[in-house]
Amino acid sequence: MSEITKAALGQVVKRMRKGKGWTQIQLGQECDITRCIILEIEDGTGNPTLSTLCKLSTGLGVGLSEIFCQIERIEEASW
Repeated sequence: MSEITKAALGQVVKRMRKGKGWTQIQLGQECDITRCIILEIEDGTGNPTLSTLCKLSTGLGVGLSEIFCQIERIEEASW
């Protein structure tokens, strides 16, 4: 995953989490992911597995495709 994609993923996850009014801990509990992993993803330093991305999408109540569509929009805007 490129650095730009990691940063975009972090923005998307953070925006969705805050949209629900959740802390990183609450999101982690919803997704069965540690807060440290959530922090790394949101900071753009993590390299999440497909399994982790699926857990995130389920916990956030959106399809994985929605997350990827938002990442793509962010990447297109940065060109």
